[in-house]
Order: sequence, then structure tokens, then C-alpha cells
Amino acid sequence: MSEFNHDLAEASFYYDPNAEVLGSFSKGFLAKIAAAFKPFLASANARISRTE
Repeated sequence: MSEFNHDLAEASFYYDPNAEVLGSFSKGFLAKIAAAFKPFLASANARISRTE
């Protein structure tokens, strides 16, 4: 899988690995997200904008 992370420093979010866990997603929900996301990964132009 090829992925290009395009991230603007002033619009970035910091992940704190020591933060309290707020919850989790079910396997069914993650399967729906994966199925919806799959066509985007298959395209030659698989750039994902994290600012829109």
C-alpha cells in the first residue's frame, strides 16, 4: 500500500500516547469505513487531504 502523508504543520494535531482512552469503535463500524475507503486506495491518485 502506498500512502503520501501531506500534513501542514500549523494545521497538525498531536497524538498523546499517554492520554486516557475515550472509547473504541466496533468491528462492524470499522468494516463499513474500510469498505467505503477501499475505492480511494485503489486509485492512482490516492492523496488524502487532511485539511478539508
